[in-house]
Amino acid sequence: MILQSDRIATGDFSGSWSLDQNKQTLHIGNLEVIIQKGYNWESSPRQSTLVLSGFTSSKQPVWGKKVRAQ
Repeated sequence: MILQSDRIATGDFSGSWSLDQNKQTLHIGNLEVIIQKGYNWESSPRQSTLVLSGFTSSKQPVWGKKVRAQ
């Protein structure tokens, strides 16, 4: 998934996106996920990054991490 500067998300989840910094939530269409600081455990050495998690409207889990800006 790519969050573009024009507030459009593309990829597995798409649509307009918004960020609530006070609640640390990201909204993409009907999807709401929580954002926290975390680690990219697959990088060497380990690096801090943003991680996200939540559920789709059909209760399927969603998680991800920021790996790099494109």
